Amino acid sequence: MGADTAGKQELAPELIAAATLVVDDAEQAITIGECQHAYRLGLITRDRLGLTLGAVVSGAFARASAEEITVFDGTGVALQDLAVAELAYRRARERGLGVDCDMR
Repeated sequence: MGADTAGKQELAPELIAAATLVVDDAEQAITIGECQHAYRLGLITRDRLGLTLGAVVSGAFARASAEEITVFDGTGVALQDLAVAELAYRRARERGLGVDCDMR
């Protein structure tokens, strides 16, 4: 999910530039998100950030191939974070993955 504060960075700007980019909020992606460094270096432009998580979830977007690099720059739209976490949890439970623990 990457950076969530100005200056933070987890991925190389060149990787961001080479990837298909999916964002939760385009303006946040270029100011505090993982895309900020590639944007600042001129490796990507604002128009590369039109693909949203909603397009992926609704099926409006499909990857071109299994080799395509896709990066989701989730900068912290809380409702989307919760939806992604719930889906990951549900899929892990369906597959018998993970460990139950008492959080008390």
